[in-house]
Amino acid sequence: MNTMSDRQREQLKKEVIDYLNAGDLTPASLFSSIYTTIKNIFSELESPIVDPSSWKDLTIQIGKYILQNSASLNLPSIDQMYDSKNEILTIGAVKHLEVPRPTPSKPLDEEEIRAELIKKIKNHIDSLANEVFVKSAEKTPDGSLSGDQIYKRVNPSVVSIFTEDAIGSGVYFRENSLIATNRHVVGDSSEVIVHFHDSKETPGRVIQSFLDVDLAFIRVTEWPDKMNLPVGCDSAAEGETVFAIGSPKGLSSSLTKGTVSSRARLLKKIKFIQHDAAINGGNSGGPLFNARGELIGLNTYNWIDSQGMGFAIPIAVINEKYSERKTQLDNSHNRRYCPLCGHSTDSNGRYCDNCGVDLNRYDKAGENQASFSGFRTKCSCGCDRQNDEKYCSRCGQSFKMQSKER
Repeated sequence: MNTMSDRQREQLKKEVIDYLNAGDLTPASLFSSIYTTIKNIFSELESPIVDPSSWKDLTIQIGKYILQNSASLNLPSIDQMYDSKNEILTIGAVKHLEVPRPTPSKPLDEEEIRAELIKKIKNHIDSLANEVFVKSAEKTPDGSLSGDQIYKRVNPSVVSIFTEDAIGSGVYFRENSLIATNRHVVGDSSEVIVHFHDSKETPGRVIQSFLDVDLAFIRVTEWPDKMNLPVGCDSAAEGETVFAIGSPKGLSSSLTKGTVSSRARLLKKIKFIQHDAAINGGNSGGPLFNARGELIGLNTYNWIDSQGMGFAIPIAVINEKYSERKTQLDNSHNRRYCPLCGHSTDSNGRYCDNCGVDLNRYDKAGENQASFSGFRTKCSCGCDRQNDEKYCSRCGQSFKMQSKER
């Protein structure tokens, strides 16, 4: 189901309230400001909501609500918004929008008026936003998107993950800066480098992993402004179109298309989604999306010496594992990760609560990993890296992409 993210709703509420606080409440500027804000939010964040008609619908409903409630709260400037002859409000490009003039209630203190109005508007935006966009999504029978729409929607949620000797992929999983990937991508590392779609990089800390399902969670402290949290879907069907995106052979943001071969292929006691979208070394940990741009799984491996046999961990399994360790994951700032078994222990503990290993043995390795730049000193073409170059001056290859792909 298509909805606005918490970040998008908060940004919309902030912009609308900032406009009201400025005191310039006129018909044209009110609706123009709301529409421009909505358009900018979804354009800048590469939102999953791509139907412009939804922007207009939400603009009208928010603007209409503000006018009706502002008038009922006896704001003097509201009267100026109505045509004196026919009591019809005209708002720029949206002509003849009928907004009945409410009868003003008893005058209130100015601060009470503003506080009450702002409270109502914020609550109404929360309820309106998702309702409008869900209805918009229902205009298309199955909500399917074209290949380029899928790419624009999902690419901002995908990351590349670099360890000291490997490269893999990951996906934005929770709004608290949590990334999901495969355990075999992070290996024995507790610190990694996360590369975002806009080429920004930041250190990441492994906070939990699971041996039984080859799953790991990473937390970062810095986050790009245009990251999208993908909508999850816990169902898949044989014959359904799917898209895999990741960093095969180090080529970030690579998109491939395929079909679900089996929605529940039982392997290693886990029911994987089997599909034939091309995946290679470096795709591990990257997301698998359906044709509506919904996250349905995490690509984990393909069979060697075979074609079109890729396997992804279903999103339902990932959600289940997250729920199992939610307390530790949400409070990971004061916990130490054990690369041996994947559990986390109170930061004051020297030994892993689960397997008993001495965690201090990993601290030195962690110090080395934290300073790991992720770059080779020599390109595969033979050219040496100079200073802080990211790309080879001879052939243009990325020095970072010379690592072993997982």
